[in-house]
Amino acid sequence: MEPINPPRNTVEAKQNLSDLSPAAINALGELYGGDPKSIEAVKALDGRIFAMLSPNEEALLNLYRAQGRKWGVSVSIINEADPAELARARSRQQADQVLKSANSRVSVMVG
Repeated sequence: MEPINPPRNTVEAKQNLSDLSPAAINALGELYGGDPKSIEAVKALDGRIFAMLSPNEEALLNLYRAQGRKWGVSVSIINEADPAELARARSRQQADQVLKSANSRVSVMVG
């Protein structure tokens, strides 16, 4: 696995976290996924504005968005954006930016 260089600023950190490869997400999942503390931490994100998450919170959110079902955790972003603008997004990163600009909220369900 390639080492991850530390980000130089918050914008770069958010880009790095949303650009994680499936292998990196799997590695994070093996380390933190399903851990009771990380499940409690992701539950605490429920109802928060997506754009206001810290880089660490966003990394945890992305982990559970990708693999949460393994541990009975369902994470989604409640769309407050213009559906046409969201449909024009060509990648998950672009879609996340649209959702953030519209102050969309995080939804977390456990069980």
